[in-house]
Parts: sequence; C-alpha cells; structure tokens
Amino acid sequence: MSKSSLIGAAATMLAATLGHSDAQAASMPNPTTVVLVHGAFADGSSWRKVIPLLEAKGLRVVAVQNPLNSLAGDVDATKRVIDAQPGSVILVGHSWAGVVITQAGVDDKVKALVYVAAFAPPKGVSINDLGNGQPPAPWLAQLQPDSAGYLRLSDEAVAKYFAQDLSPAEIRITAATQGPAFSGIFDEKTSRLRNEAELVRGGDTGRYDCSRRPRGHGKGDQGDDHRAIGEPCGDVIAA
Repeated sequence: MSKSSLIGAAATMLAATLGHSDAQAASMPNPTTVVLVHGAFADGSSWRKVIPLLEAKGLRVVAVQNPLNSLAGDVDATKRVIDAQPGSVILVGHSWAGVVITQAGVDDKVKALVYVAAFAPPKGVSINDLGNGQPPAPWLAQLQPDSAGYLRLSDEAVAKYFAQDLSPAEIRITAATQGPAFSGIFDEKTSRLRNEAELVRGGDTGRYDCSRRPRGHGKGDQGDDHRAIGEPCGDVIAA
C-alpha cells in the first residue's frame, strides 16, 4: 500500500470506528485516545500526516515508539502508552504492528483494534509462518544487517518499495529515520489475543483495511492473503 493510500485508509477507518460521539468525547475529562503503532523499518513519525487529520476532528492522538527488538519489547512499549492514557484507547497498527496490537490489545482499556495494511496472525503464528508458500519479495535481498542482527532497508529499497509515492526529500528522511528491526521478530509467534471468535466476527468496534500488494511485494508483506484471521476487505475483524 502506498503511503498516501495508507493515510487515507487510516483516517477513513478511524472515522468509521470512532464515530461522531467519540470525537466529541475527546474533549471530556477522560477522553478516548487513538494510539498509533508503527511497523518495522519505521518510527512514530511515520504517522505524521495522519495525526493532524485526527486532531482536526478533535481526537486525542499518541504515537508509540517501538524499539523493534522483540515482540515482547514492542508490546511493552505499547502497553506503557495505553496505561498512561486517561481514558479508553483505540489501538491502531500498521504492518508488523498488527502483530503487536493483536497481543497488546488484550487490555480492558482498549476499546477497539484497527489494522491498517497490517498482519493479523492467529495465536501461535508468526509473520514468517503467514508467508510460507509465497514467493520472496525482491526487497528482502536489500536488507542490510548489522553486527547485532538488526535489519534496515537500503536507501534504494525505501525509494522503490517502502515510500515510493513520497517526494524525493521525504523518501530521504524516511530512509534516514527508519527503525532497524531485529531479524528474529518475524519468527515470533503471538501468545495471546482477544477471544478468537470475536476476531473472526466482531462487533463494530474493530476495522481492517486490506492493501493490494504493491509492485514487487511477496513473502513477508501484509497483502490480502496474509490476514489469516480475516474477513473480506473493510469488514470488522476485532472487537
């Protein structure tokens, strides 16, 4: 999914999930907070164009800074942000963060889960498990590991596959600020999630946006066939 499409999808789904009454509630003493969780090779600033759109609707918004060192580490970072909010939370995840919110969303304060072109694995399944049988994505050959096993995308891969619809200046910033991800996170399996029956057919308190696979994407991406829990595009899958 292109960055501009992602922005539109996130704003549209959140508006549908929250509704007018929730936007009004943002001005209450204990407002609902939209917590945005970024994926691999990114940081919290990747939501910088979504945040003002939500704030313009009167919503309270916070972006998590994931360490991308493990599933447990990212869940802990997300849970700290959830715990710090004064009221209920709408938890939003993109790409790898779909795995994170699936596990972090087991929390009484979380009112809804929103998956934006994100992985939504069942319990006991990893991202690499979801990709079994798929052709490898060409950008996988352009991952650059460091001495500690963390991966970053090459500048060429960012420009061609990750941020291809941004301006040249924005592409350079995206490449420079990307969050290196520990290679082992893609083999980590979810150990808990909300009632799985709810995830398969939930109430109207969760949303999933299906992306169409961008050019060159294959195994390891969050295309339609990697939802695993899912329903048709746009339907509710989490409560």
